[in-house]
Amino acid sequence: MQRVLAGMKAAARLVCDSDAVRQAIADRRLVPSSHVSVVPLPVHPDFSPASDPAADAEAARLLGPPRAADLLHVGINVPRKGIDFLLRVFAQVRRLHPEARLLRAGGALTAEQRARCAELGIADALVELPFLERPVLAAVYRRAAGLLAPSEREGFGLPLVEAMACGTPVVASDLPVFREVGGEAAVYRDPYDAAAWVDAVDTLLHDRRDAREWRGRRQAALERAADFDLEGYARGMRAVYRRVMRSEEP
Repeated sequence: MQRVLAGMKAAARLVCDSDAVRQAIADRRLVPSSHVSVVPLPVHPDFSPASDPAADAEAARLLGPPRAADLLHVGINVPRKGIDFLLRVFAQVRRLHPEARLLRAGGALTAEQRARCAELGIADALVELPFLERPVLAAVYRRAAGLLAPSEREGFGLPLVEAMACGTPVVASDLPVFREVGGEAAVYRDPYDAAAWVDAVDTLLHDRRDAREWRGRRQAALERAADFDLEGYARGMRAVYRRVMRSEEP
């Protein structure tokens, strides 16, 4: 059995989304590092700073008129996403910015989380969105003051790329994979330091009211997102196939 597993490992070829995942695979000796390639996921063209009248209208139906202090979280509701932490952070942010709202896309909160929102006094500032088609999600990104991504662990960070492609700034956990994705365009904070997160979001919302600062944040986001295009993904996958074909030549 050990020989069979060893043979499977030797033959395996993996493609992963990030160097952080490749390093984790190498650390656990799951597959020889020479057999692992990194090809970052691309962002879909629907995620763009350009207006989409139909999608924008649907976002307005769901959210009402645009608001300068809407903060967005996109992701499924599992513990590693840090949603409980996010609720605590947002409660403190709202004390500084009473007009702020927290928009959630990706799955409903649990009954316990809703009870926590009531305890924190933020139930009226939470908007749980239904499933959104890509163009409508892009419209929600465009409306948001920023994307908040307080995950404890991730394998990539597609919402970061989607947000940046729409010109939306990002505050994210200080994880190697998030730094790999967001580069210098995102702001990073310890996923267990609520005070640091509150400070970062407070600064973001102040910058939202400053045209010059906001242009700088948007431009940095758009430039970073341009690195995750479909053409680059296709080139990366083509290179992987070529390496595999060469390795299998007799």
